[in-house]
Amino acid sequence: MPLESRKVQAARVRLVEYGRSGRNVAADISRRSTATATLAPTRMLAILAGVTPMRNRLVILAACLSLAAGRHAMAQPVRASAPAVALAPDTSWVTRCAIYEVNVRDFSPAGNLRGVTAGLGRIQAAGANVIWLMPIYPVGVASRKGPLGSPYAVLDYDAINPAFGTAADLRALVRAAHAREMKVILDWVPDHTSPDNVWVREHPDFYYHDSLGHPAVPRDLQGKPTDWTDVVQLDYRNPALRTAMIAAMRHWLVGFDLDGFRQDVAHFIPHDFWREANAELRSAVPRPILLLAEAGELEMHRLGFDLTYAWDSYGRLKAVWKGAPAGSFVGAEVADMRAMPPGGMRMRFTTNHDETAWDNPPVILFGGSAGARAAFVAMALLP
Repeated sequence: MPLESRKVQAARVRLVEYGRSGRNVAADISRRSTATATLAPTRMLAILAGVTPMRNRLVILAACLSLAAGRHAMAQPVRASAPAVALAPDTSWVTRCAIYEVNVRDFSPAGNLRGVTAGLGRIQAAGANVIWLMPIYPVGVASRKGPLGSPYAVLDYDAINPAFGTAADLRALVRAAHAREMKVILDWVPDHTSPDNVWVREHPDFYYHDSLGHPAVPRDLQGKPTDWTDVVQLDYRNPALRTAMIAAMRHWLVGFDLDGFRQDVAHFIPHDFWREANAELRSAVPRPILLLAEAGELEMHRLGFDLTYAWDSYGRLKAVWKGAPAGSFVGAEVADMRAMPPGGMRMRFTTNHDETAWDNPPVILFGGSAGARAAFVAMALLP
């Protein structure tokens, strides 16, 4: 979503780190219920011992849910006639992703891609194995909000913001990340562009238009105009737009050896486009890629996305902290897991750039650094 340049905190989704009296503990837990069954109860107790008592209820409810999911997986009937088969471990990085969100301008004093490359060590030390680069494209000038504008007001899908560096700098970043067995995904903005995007001039039929014939400000899912006045909405009724959008994504995926995309406001885009686009992207490269939808709807997994946002889990966690019954949290999470399409996963978080745009950071939401750590442990323990 459009937002002015701001410092972005890390959004890790799998690896947990917290400490008490200088003691750090890490729990490496997959979100798939079949994997949670392998986490021994004694390990759970060790994890809980590292959290301050006043924060325990957040972690306990997640631990109980994780164990319950494991019991559910282990309780599945096994046919007596079936031969014993040792299952090969799932080595796909997509199922083991720990994502670190990077605002290139604010990540380092250099404020560019070279600064991100120089900082790979500290990102990896934080436990992340996937770098999510917020939009790196040139930002539009027309209707710009603030002096820098929003990185989600894209001027040219095929270019890199000159302030961030060059194509060679991006390739160097990807190579350095891969050398560390890390991955790099790009933030993509398929719903809208800046009003002065090159497509507005070259392909005006790619856009919705208002009553005066000008490219229109995006509308929400209820058809009401948004306040995203620095961008204009693309019209996916046009087959030529669909072809151009897929080609633009292929340009980055293939040309820069990237590892996937985070799709901004993915639920605003027609479902049939995602079926086509995601299939084409996966066939474009001979390696697994990560497709993350900024959406909470489970239907997105049936359209080819690996990950969707755990928006509801985040809201329920805040409610429990404020005193809501933990049982309601557990029940809702179990229902969500049971409804999850095969292979689907949630991206769990306690902050991201959208949240910091209008909500408090975790240290305020959860009563200090200890509460913020406990909240993150709770989210990371969920399958």
